[in-house]
Amino acid sequence: MDKPLFFPKRIAIGTAVLALFVAAIAWRSVSTGSTFPSAAAPTLLVAAMLVVKWAAPRIPWIEIALCAALILVVHTVAHLSQWIPATWLADKVIELFCLLGFGAYWVAKGYIPASANH
Repeated sequence: MDKPLFFPKRIAIGTAVLALFVAAIAWRSVSTGSTFPSAAAPTLLVAAMLVVKWAAPRIPWIEIALCAALILVVHTVAHLSQWIPATWLADKVIELFCLLGFGAYWVAKGYIPASANH
């Protein structure tokens, strides 16, 4: 069986770029005295999905779009609910669907190796 087309170095590069983005947002928030923008979290998660697509080109764009849409919907519902534990719950729901749902499916289809889904 062929190994899946997967580039772990691209995950490392993408993670570094996203970390620099978070550091820049945090530095701007601290230097201006403003709060961390609430749109940063879903934006970073959707950007992470683009990094996953870059690292595993076999994953279909429609599945990346579905995962990104799920992230945005869950985050929006949690944000609009005004219930404090909703943010924590949304984080767990996103983790559950992305890792156990999409991640396990991508491993089963051979898009990513099992060791990459953690």
